[in-house]
Amino acid sequence: MKYKLSDVLPAGSNALLVKKLIAAGYILSAVVSIASFIFSLFDSLGEIYSYSESGEKYLNGTYMKYFAHVRENSFDIFRLLIILMLLFAVYNFISHYMGSKSIYTMRRLRNPAELMTRCLFVPVIMIIASIVTVLILNLVFIGAYVLAVPGETFLPYWKRDIWRVF
Repeated sequence: MKYKLSDVLPAGSNALLVKKLIAAGYILSAVVSIASFIFSLFDSLGEIYSYSESGEKYLNGTYMKYFAHVRENSFDIFRLLIILMLLFAVYNFISHYMGSKSIYTMRRLRNPAELMTRCLFVPVIMIIASIVTVLILNLVFIGAYVLAVPGETFLPYWKRDIWRVF
């Protein structure tokens, strides 16, 4: 059986608008997170290099920041997305009490879980997708960090620090 998005949203919701807003929020969160990490990584890499008078780049003897410090604020946008999804779930529930008072229709249905399904399904799926995306991006960021940083500039115990972020 194939479900439509309108089957898991409150009655009268604009499924196309919800789909576009959620997709835009998810994509924007991923792009902002990646950009934030890249800027932080390049800023940290800039601190370990110096330039000679002739313009040649060389390592200045300092250590690279730990991965946790480089990645520090990269996932804040996903935290915001999760908070917005929780607020969306609350809005879905409140919307049954507004307008045509569809809460009375929802309570008369044979399936008592229908109200919670329509209120929570999309937000919960988006929260799970956000968490999975953060885990995948974290692995990608670890790979980028290890590949971008010269080996002699790693701080002691840097490997332990990488796995601590999970």
